[in-house]
Amino acid sequence: MLSGKTAGDRQTIVGRNRGSRTIAQTGRSGPLAGLRCVEFAGMGPGPHCGMMLSDLGADVLRIERPNPASFTINPVAERGRAKLVLDLRQPEGAARALEIVSQSDVLIEGNRPGVMERLGLGPGEAIAANPRLIYGRMTGWGQNGPLAARAGHDLSYLAITGALHAFARKEGLSGISCAARHNG
Repeated sequence: MLSGKTAGDRQTIVGRNRGSRTIAQTGRSGPLAGLRCVEFAGMGPGPHCGMMLSDLGADVLRIERPNPASFTINPVAERGRAKLVLDLRQPEGAARALEIVSQSDVLIEGNRPGVMERLGLGPGEAIAANPRLIYGRMTGWGQNGPLAARAGHDLSYLAITGALHAFARKEGLSGISCAARHNG
């Protein structure tokens, strides 16, 4: 059995038995109680998705990099889940992550295209380890195309669509416009 601890010191169970799990086993209730989800730490929609799944009762295990402070963007969005620090660049860290994925129902990640594949945790490897796995990817510009390798954030989307024009002032650029220019 694999386990982690939440901020409230409540055990989260990630075990081999894929049978039904009770509220007493997981300490969770809600429509997704018993659903096992692994979230690979990142920015943007990934943590928000993990929060929502947890709020609905899923057991969410967040796999963080060795320096998790670099991704603690919004502690509110990171509530309700166990955390495990793994160095996915090391073979033993990636192997442990794949073992956890093989016992999960859902995987969510928001890395740029190719990152999970380079780590040996892409859809091919993950689904080979667990054919029932739902593999959720959230990238700014999709998996292919001219902007796929670039980071995507709200300001970038507003800028490229021309929507930032609505925020401009007659006397010059607004703070949002300046930030968007520098985030390019």
